[in-house]
Amino acid sequence: MDRQQTDHLGARPRSLGLTGTIALVAVALVLAACSSGGGGGGGGGGSAFLLHTLIVNATEGDVTVGYSADGEPEPDQVVPTCTAAIVDYPLSDPFELFIDGTAVIDTFVDLPDGLPNKGESDLIVEVRIEKDGTVNLIGRQDSPVSVDQAVRPGRGWSKPSTSAFCPTLPG
Repeated sequence: MDRQQTDHLGARPRSLGLTGTIALVAVALVLAACSSGGGGGGGGGGSAFLLHTLIVNATEGDVTVGYSADGEPEPDQVVPTCTAAIVDYPLSDPFELFIDGTAVIDTFVDLPDGLPNKGESDLIVEVRIEKDGTVNLIGRQDSPVSVDQAVRPGRGWSKPSTSAFCPTLPG
């Protein structure tokens, strides 16, 4: 190899110069802006927080769970008979939670002071559909409570054993 080829192959990288550096910074800023969440649908605000719902269906039939945040409905979820299901929804205020088309929670009506922690954390709620079809919101003491006591800060659920709410089936 002659000297010219060696210098070309082993040459040190050249500086981008001021124009090249500005262009590189501009591209990095555009990429960062595009990848940083922002939008999020459902009225534009979007939220990094979730509503974690535990739906316990002890009835003899399937139930349909619906959710709407800022007037934007999420796809319905079917919870089969004798099943405990955890369903997460994007948190927004106001929101509505439906069981078989009937509103169980309407934060606009049921929580006039707004969401717990001002909606700045994940929230949890447990809904039990009893064997007779009665829908109950369950609080910390594992008993029926009002909406303002049922919707509370938290995350993560442990599903109850099937035998706890459908005794004819094994856990």
